[in-house]
Amino acid sequence: MSEPKGCLSDIDIVVLAGGLGTRLKGVLDDRPKVMAPLDDRPYLDFLISWLRRFGARRIVLGLGHMADVVEAYLAETDYSGIEIVTVAEPSPLGTAGAVRYLRPHFQSSPVLVMNGDSFIDVDL
Repeated sequence: MSEPKGCLSDIDIVVLAGGLGTRLKGVLDDRPKVMAPLDDRPYLDFLISWLRRFGARRIVLGLGHMADVVEAYLAETDYSGIEIVTVAEPSPLGTAGAVRYLRPHFQSSPVLVMNGDSFIDVDL
């Protein structure tokens, strides 16, 4: 794979991370899935670092369940050069409902929409 370029520099990345985490009940009871620890770092950190490699400058993070945990982590973590907008759903809206709810926060067209609990290492 060639070295990533700035292909994401002009579009918003929308990360859907508002699920209830029901399949991980008993494993991640104290945090949302996007904050699952991997090598003592939350998954969110790996995801943001990966997006940054492709030039991401703006992420709209759709939150729900335990949004305060994610917001607290972001408040104490420096992601210089990347704007992270957090938006918490008032109640679970499902995938399409979440995208619709987040739409007023989009500043680009198109946007890249991705789930915050899965990862495929592709060349964007």
